[in-house]
Amino acid sequence: MLIPVRTLVNRYGLRSVSGVLHLGAHFGEEADAYDADMPWTSGPRVVWVEGDPAHLPRLLEHVGHRPGHAVVEALVDDHEHDAVLHVASNEGTSSSLLELGVHAAVHPHITYIGQRSLRTTTVDALAAARGWQGLNFLTVDLQGLELRALRGAERLLQTVDYVFTEVNAAELYVGCPLVAELDDYLAAAGFERRVTEWTEWQWGDAFYVRW
Repeated sequence: MLIPVRTLVNRYGLRSVSGVLHLGAHFGEEADAYDADMPWTSGPRVVWVEGDPAHLPRLLEHVGHRPGHAVVEALVDDHEHDAVLHVASNEGTSSSLLELGVHAAVHPHITYIGQRSLRTTTVDALAAARGWQGLNFLTVDLQGLELRALRGAERLLQTVDYVFTEVNAAELYVGCPLVAELDDYLAAAGFERRVTEWTEWQWGDAFYVRW
């Protein structure tokens, strides 16, 4: 996270989190911050969703023993379909359903080194199947699929108070949304962007709060 949880609490109005849904878990790098700094209404409750099955062993090793944490293997999109996940050379951090765009120029050392054929689902389908309730903080880190994942989370988004998502000022991935598109979609769902932290490579993180 480019913006620490503690900063979101101290400066930008993050309060009363009853549960976190983290899309694009990778290896669960944010787990310590969630446990220590998130303003939980009771104990920690984090649902990690990861689409690349190769990441599951390290993810489970890191978060599987933590009270209140659960791991779900699922590749999320705006509809269910057969898809090809492009696997990136940086331990899969930049893996995506989308082709590399500006990313290839600003991070030339990162390339796609393989593919996985997988089936996608939607957040709303997962929520219905698993009975998710009370997940009012949504983290989205999906390498260009952020808006598509949100479109597949229309029902769940109605109960979310905070959205923390990766954003782009350029087409890092071919066809990925720019930050203004996320602003428009989330504004229509009742959210305002409070802060954005940009990197020199035209991508960053943004924090949205329900009005």
